[in-house]
Amino acid sequence: MKPVATLWRLNVTSLVVAHFKVIDREGYERYVGEAIPLIASYRGKTIVADDAALDVARETADTRAIVIAFPSRQEAVGWLSSPEYQEIGKIRELATTTYSVVVADVFDSVAIE
Repeated sequence: MKPVATLWRLNVTSLVVAHFKVIDREGYERYVGEAIPLIASYRGKTIVADDAALDVARETADTRAIVIAFPSRQEAVGWLSSPEYQEIGKIRELATTTYSVVVADVFDSVAIE
């Protein structure tokens, strides 16, 4: 079945893209519970959460990918560098192996056909 064309309007300029493997599920759940409200306080919103992300280099699907959208690079970096996140980030560091990047200047719309 061919997908119908879709257009997303994105009101963001920065994305935080994280790719990781959970090594401590309980610790990770604690991190998520503390991180979500903090993300929202910086006007961020999780737009992708994939528990079976394919790590192409390793040809495995046992990793997780998250994409968080922010209205500005300043808010994305502000969230990551905030004292509150520095504390809860320690939980994530113990519970996962993570690689994250901040991507700026996101297109304002995406067409998929």
